[in-house]
Amino acid sequence: MTNRNSTILLTALLLLGGCAAQEATAPEASDLGKADGWGEDSGGAVTIDESGADQIFDVEEGQYVVLQLPTNPSTGYDWEVTSTSRTFGYPESSGYVFDESGPVGSGGVTQFVWATHGILSKLGSHTVVLGYTRSWEEDAEPIETFSFTVNVVAADAQDGAVIIDDSGADQTFNVVEGQDVVVQLSTNPSTGYDWEVTSTNRTFGNPMSRDYVSDDSGPVGSGGVTRFVWSTGGVLSKLGSHTVVLGYMRSWEEGVEPVETFSFTVNVVEAEAVECAPVTCEVYCDYGFELDANGCEICSCNAEPAYYCSDVVEMVDECMADGDTLESCVNGLDADVYEVVEICCEDGTYGFCEVLWS
Repeated sequence: MTNRNSTILLTALLLLGGCAAQEATAPEASDLGKADGWGEDSGGAVTIDESGADQIFDVEEGQYVVLQLPTNPSTGYDWEVTSTSRTFGYPESSGYVFDESGPVGSGGVTQFVWATHGILSKLGSHTVVLGYTRSWEEDAEPIETFSFTVNVVAADAQDGAVIIDDSGADQTFNVVEGQDVVVQLSTNPSTGYDWEVTSTNRTFGNPMSRDYVSDDSGPVGSGGVTRFVWSTGGVLSKLGSHTVVLGYMRSWEEGVEPVETFSFTVNVVEAEAVECAPVTCEVYCDYGFELDANGCEICSCNAEPAYYCSDVVEMVDECMADGDTLESCVNGLDADVYEVVEICCEDGTYGFCEVLWS
């Protein structure tokens, strides 16, 4: 068979493959640019087209990510995923959609669909790279590349949580309705002691979650923090003042007084009731002003971070690409990087956070 006949046969097979993909996974051509058909029960979809190159897209967990890129299979070229994180993975489906409004051979789009829900959490930042290549040309560089980043966040994540640590004993914190209250107290479970809520009122109630975060930067048995999270949103109003008392005790020692107690008060106010005074100091902060317990800026600059959450994502992805587990990769980070991990995971919005909260 001559080279010319081989080329004609290969092109025909590609066109037939495109038709089959359209029938199997892709919507009709009239649905181009529409996300209504994807994830109607999971918050809809975020649609990315050629104008989204090198951009970052915030996606709520449960939404679909639909990528549509112009292609022309009659040339033999098509888009292929060349790089993705292990957590985000490869698309659930892909297919070719013809542009029936144009002349024969004018092309259409290749469509990829990712889901952001499933058994494994996909929370966090994920960068995907695609190349425009001919599949049979091994080792040939793509003639064009396209990359994008999605930041998958929890659908119910609350911004601006009020964080209370050991230094907040016996203090009162103003909290805007809807903010989460996060209490993080030093503990060492190897002693058998841990923090328990011993007193709270019926309106504020008990925390919606509780977990332990070990301090892996210290020696074995050095402890960590027990973290409690209260929500101030919900059907029932939590406006008003609420005092909570916790005791440091051994759960099996019934009738024994705690060896230590910790109490705090939160004053939950309506969102419009808090007005932040403008910052009047004449100082420029490269990383913004610090915020007080009310979420208002104060005349104090945030410190420059040694690493960013995206750096941690890259480190963990590279480690896991070598065959290591998520747990070993996170626990193997240097102490200064691990501090950033804990900050990134205050809202638990990254895939590596499941190691800390497990």
